[in-house]
Amino acid sequence: MKSINKHPQGTFPVEEILPELLKALSLNNRCILIAPPGAGKTTIVPPALLNAAWLVQKKIIMLEPRRIAARRSAEFMAECRGERCGQTIGYRIRMESVVGPETLIEVVTEGVLTRMLQGDAELPGTGLVIFDEYHERSIHADTGLALALDVQKNIRPDLKILIMSATPDKEKLLQFFGSVPVIESGGKMFPVSTHYLTHPSDKRLEVRTAEAVMRALRKDTGDILVFLPGKAEIKRTRHLLEDAIHTDDCTLHELHGSATRAEQDAALRPAETGKRKIILATSIAETSLTIDGVRVVIDSGVSRVSNFSVRRGMAGLITVPVSRATADQRRGRAGRLEEGVCYRLWTRQDDMQHPEHTQPEIITSDLTSLALELAQWGTPHAEGLAFPDPPPPEMLSYAIATLHTLGATDKSGRLNDFGKKMNRLPLHPRYSAMLLRAIEHNLANEACLLAAMLEENSHGTNKNTFDLQEQFETYLDSSSANNRGASHVFEYAHKLEKLAGIPHRSVKDINTGFLLAIAYPERVAKRQTGNKYQLAQGMVVTIPEDSRLMTEEYLVITDVDGASAVGKAFGAAVIDKEEILSLFRELLVNEEVVNWIDNAVRGKQRTKFGVLSLREKDFNPTDTQAQECLFRHIRANGLSFLNFGTEGTRFIERSEWCRLYVLNQGDEAAAGWPVLTPEALLATLEQWLAPFLAGIRKKKDIDALHMAEVLQAMFSYEQLHMLDRLAPDTITVPGGSRIQIHYNQGEKPLLAVRLQELFGQIDTPSVGGGRVPLLIHMLSPAHRPLAITQDLRSFWVNTYPEVLGQMRRKYPRHVWPDDPLSAAPTNKTKRFQKR
Repeated sequence: MKSINKHPQGTFPVEEILPELLKALSLNNRCILIAPPGAGKTTIVPPALLNAAWLVQKKIIMLEPRRIAARRSAEFMAECRGERCGQTIGYRIRMESVVGPETLIEVVTEGVLTRMLQGDAELPGTGLVIFDEYHERSIHADTGLALALDVQKNIRPDLKILIMSATPDKEKLLQFFGSVPVIESGGKMFPVSTHYLTHPSDKRLEVRTAEAVMRALRKDTGDILVFLPGKAEIKRTRHLLEDAIHTDDCTLHELHGSATRAEQDAALRPAETGKRKIILATSIAETSLTIDGVRVVIDSGVSRVSNFSVRRGMAGLITVPVSRATADQRRGRAGRLEEGVCYRLWTRQDDMQHPEHTQPEIITSDLTSLALELAQWGTPHAEGLAFPDPPPPEMLSYAIATLHTLGATDKSGRLNDFGKKMNRLPLHPRYSAMLLRAIEHNLANEACLLAAMLEENSHGTNKNTFDLQEQFETYLDSSSANNRGASHVFEYAHKLEKLAGIPHRSVKDINTGFLLAIAYPERVAKRQTGNKYQLAQGMVVTIPEDSRLMTEEYLVITDVDGASAVGKAFGAAVIDKEEILSLFRELLVNEEVVNWIDNAVRGKQRTKFGVLSLREKDFNPTDTQAQECLFRHIRANGLSFLNFGTEGTRFIERSEWCRLYVLNQGDEAAAGWPVLTPEALLATLEQWLAPFLAGIRKKKDIDALHMAEVLQAMFSYEQLHMLDRLAPDTITVPGGSRIQIHYNQGEKPLLAVRLQELFGQIDTPSVGGGRVPLLIHMLSPAHRPLAITQDLRSFWVNTYPEVLGQMRRKYPRHVWPDDPLSAAPTNKTKRFQKR
C-alpha cells in the first residue's frame, strides 16, 4: 500500500497522536478525536488507519456534513497518494459516486451513509465509520450515528466508530458515550488577531460587511473570506462591492450550497497572480476546507437556521447569532497557512450573549426525512435508538403524520411499499411522493425537473420570481439553455429519471401547481382578502402584493417563513379547484354547517379540504340542526337574545326569590324546584326551550314566543300553585287597587303604594306564607316616595304625623285625616268629587 505523501508545507499536528489513536481503536470499538482547525484530522487520519491490523483491508466510511467538503477532502487525499480519486480513495455524494472496486476510503455525505445502512445494515466489508466535524450536529450525522450504534450493538460488535471534531461539546459527548477514549491533538494554526466593533451598528448587514471588506483591502494583505447567513445577503454584499472595487485588482466569488461545481472550484482555487480573491460564503466554508491564500476573515456573526413549528406545521428560516465555537471555527480559516486577521462584526459585549455551542438540527428542523428513515429501519418512534439529543416527540409525531398524509405509511407508522419506493429516491419525502404520484398522471419527467429545481434551490435567471410556473417557463425556454443554474437543474433531473427508471422525454409544458399540491397537500391555499391566503392546515400567509398571482383563487404555497403569526410566502403556483377536488378525493370531507346569519338559521352543505371550503350550497336544516344552531347562538350571546318581556322577567324573579328565601332547602319541594338563574337556564336550554322551537328559523319567530309560558312549562301544577301562594305576583290593597310586588330586592319583596290606599290597615302585608312582611314604599299622590317601612302600625303612629302637615300644604285637595287608622282607604285621593 502506498504511503501518505506529506503536505508540501510539512507534517500535520494530528500525526503526532496517530500511534495513540491506532492503539485506542485496536482496544475499543468507539473513540473520540478532538483536533482544532488545521490539525489535519480530515485528510491525514483516514489514510493513516488503512494499515491497522484490526482493519485488515476493510473499508473506512467517513461522513462529512457538506458535499463540497466531502468531494474536496477525497480529492486531496487521493492527490497526496499520487492517485486519481476513485482508486484507493473516493467519495459518494447525492447523485454522484466516484468509487471503484479498490476503494478503501469512501467519503460520504447527504444521508448517503444512512442509505448504505438501510441497504445492508451489516455494512459488509466496512471496518470503521468516521463522523467528521461532528460538532456541526447535522441531522444526517445524528441519524447515521444512531443507526451505526444500533448496528454495532446488535449485529456488528466489531464495527468501529470514530467521532472527530474541532470544537465539540465534550461534556455532552462523554455523557452520551460513557467511558470511551478521548484523544486530543494540537493544532496547526498561526496567530490570528481578532477585531470587534467598538459599538453596535444600526447599518444593514450587507453595508457593514462591504465596509469591512473595503477596510481589509486597504489595511491587510491576502485573500478575504467573508461569512454571511445566506445567498440573499451574499448577493446584496456582492452588488455593493462590485460598485466599490477595481475588478483588475480583485475577483469576487460566491461559495454556497447551490453554487455550481465550477463556481465552487473557482472559489477554492488560488487567486490569479497579482489579484486578491474575495470569497462571499455561507457556513459551508466553516470546516474541512483549507482555502489557499486566505488570511483575512470577516464574520457577520450570524447564521440562518430552520426553526420548525409543530403548531404551524412548517419551518421558518430565522437568523441567529453563531455560537462561540462556530465563531472560533470561522476565525481559524485566517490562520491555516500564515498569520491572519479576523474582523467580527459585533461587539465584545455582544460576544458574551452568543451561545457556547451550536444547537443540534434534530432539535429545530423538520423531521420528515428522519421519520422516513426511522420507519424504514423499523423503529418509527425511534424506539431503541440512541441519539445524543433525541428527536422531540411532538415534532417526530408530526413528521410521522406527514408521512401518512403523503401515503408512505400505514396507521401504525410502518412503511408500506409506496413509502419504501419513496425512500429509495435521494429526495425530501415530499418530492419523492410527488415524483412517484406523477408517474400515475403521466407527469414523471415534469416532476423530475420540478424536484430538481426545488431540491437544488437554483432558479435560473429568475431567482427572485415568486411564481414557480413562471420560473419553469424560463427553464423550458430555449434561451435558458446556456444558463448555468438551469443546466445544473436539467442535469440533476436527468439523473433522477435514470434512478427512478423513467424514460427521458423533453418537457414542453408543466402543471406546476398540480405537482406541488402532491408534495405540499397541507399548503394548498385559498384567497381571503387582499394578498392574504389561508392554507389547508389553517395558517394565513401573505404573498407579494405585486405578484400577478394575487387575483388567483387557489394557490399551492411552497416556501413559507412561518416564524410569525401571519406567514410570508416566497414561492407559489396556481392550482384549479377541480384539480384539488380530483387529486385529494379521499381526503375531502363533506359537512353540513348551520349558522345564525342575518337574524335567521342558515344551512350550508360544504366540501372541505382541510379548513378550506371548496364547494358549498344552501340547504334547509332539520329542526334538530336548527335548534342546535340556536342553542349555540344563545350561549354565545346570552339570554338577552330571548325576548322574556316584563311578564317572563317577573316570573323568573318570583321563582328565584321563592326558591332562595322561602323554601326549606332540605325539603322535597326545594329539591325539585326549577332553577332559573342565567347560568342554569343556559346550561339546560335543550330541556326547557327545545319543545317550543319546532319550525322556528327566524328572529321574529323567537321574539313571538311567550317566554312566561315557556318558563312555566318547567313547573308542575302543584309548583305553580305553590308559587302563586308563596310569592304572588300582585296583592289587593285596602283601597281596592291590585298592585304588583317586586321580588328583585333580595330577601325583602317590595310593595310601592300610595299612602291613602292603606288607611285603616294595621298589619303589614306579607308573602311567603305570611312569614315575610313586605317592604312598603309609601308614595305621595304624585307617586313620589314619602317613607319606607316594614311595620305599618309603627308608621301610622310615629312617621305619619311627621309627613301630615307637609302633605296637607302640598296636596290640599287630597284626603289627609288626623287618624289614619280610623279613616277609610281610598284610591280616589281628591277630597271633592263631581257627582
